[in-house]
Amino acid sequence: MSKKQNGSNFSDRHSRELSLASSNDDHDEVEKQLEISNQRLEELQKQISQMEQLAEEKRQLVSKLQEKSENLEDALTAAKKLSSHRQIQLTKLHSCFLHVKDYSERLKSSEQELQSLVDTTMIELDVGNDVGLRDGFLTNGDAREVLTDHYCIL
Repeated sequence: MSKKQNGSNFSDRHSRELSLASSNDDHDEVEKQLEISNQRLEELQKQISQMEQLAEEKRQLVSKLQEKSENLEDALTAAKKLSSHRQIQLTKLHSCFLHVKDYSERLKSSEQELQSLVDTTMIELDVGNDVGLRDGFLTNGDAREVLTDHYCIL
């Protein structure tokens, strides 16, 4: 071999060594990037798992809230029906109260009228007993009244 060839071989060999070293550096860099990417992938998978778990918890919460909402709507409907029924009962009770009040007033008025008639009759009987003869009829002494067409009792 000539010196030229020997120098060329040396240069080629040196170039290959540099290339190999560079290739090893590139390989190490790629491995580091791969490791970083794998770690990032694991972190993202953990985040996805946590988000899926959180989403499931939220779905369950929404389901429970919907059930509570339905129960509240049912309770509200029942309360409205009960309130309506009680309002009807209250209206009927008020109507009955007004009737009783009216009838009480009528009864009181009738009692007063009756008492007035009794008082008038008693006075007339007392006067008739003193006379012994009343409107052409003779009354006995036991104060039985003899009524004529002039009086009307309700």
